[in-house]
Amino acid sequence: MLKEFRSNETTARGIKEFAMQALHNLAEAHNAIIETRAFQANQSNKHRWEEPEIAGNDLIYLLTKNLNLPKN
Repeated sequence: MLKEFRSNETTARGIKEFAMQALHNLAEAHNAIIETRAFQANQSNKHRWEEPEIAGNDLIYLLTKNLNLPKN
């Protein structure tokens, strides 16, 4: 991953400009991904239910649909 561009006097100007533009585009894409993740998490959390209060001796039902249980 290109994180920085170190240039010297022998590096052509076009290469420097290209590398700097690539770094800028990479940073913009990274920021857009982070912003989208935050937005999606916020929207998803708006529709979540609050967790029920469960005490130590409470009886509850467990949905086994997604559990891999041995078949007798």
